[in-house]
Amino acid sequence: MAAALSHCCYETTDHDWLLFEVGILGHLLLPLAGPEEFTSGEKDGMEDFLIEKLEPLGASKVREPDLETRKSLLGAIHLLACSKSARQYMRRKRAYPVIRNADLVETSEPLKELVLKIIDFLIR
Repeated sequence: MAAALSHCCYETTDHDWLLFEVGILGHLLLPLAGPEEFTSGEKDGMEDFLIEKLEPLGASKVREPDLETRKSLLGAIHLLACSKSARQYMRRKRAYPVIRNADLVETSEPLKELVLKIIDFLIR
């Protein structure tokens, strides 16, 4: 499923549709989120879908254990981050705290490099 979502993100003309109408961002971020708590400032503006799914789980939330699935999810986010409107949307929807926390526990060097590319897009 994650690979299919990633493939959908290759078409840059579909990015706005995927983000604004389909609501793909929350679905990409949810498996990357772990048990870490977010501050109220970090949650302010975050995808409602993501908050609704994470809050009941609390400390029992488990980050996606499969390396290839995480790679597909991060790859999709990286593809989306290539367009300016998508980056602005991801900033407004507070994608950075989820990605930052995923980076802190990521053990795969290639995935850490991909996370840094995403963070670079989001911070600039």
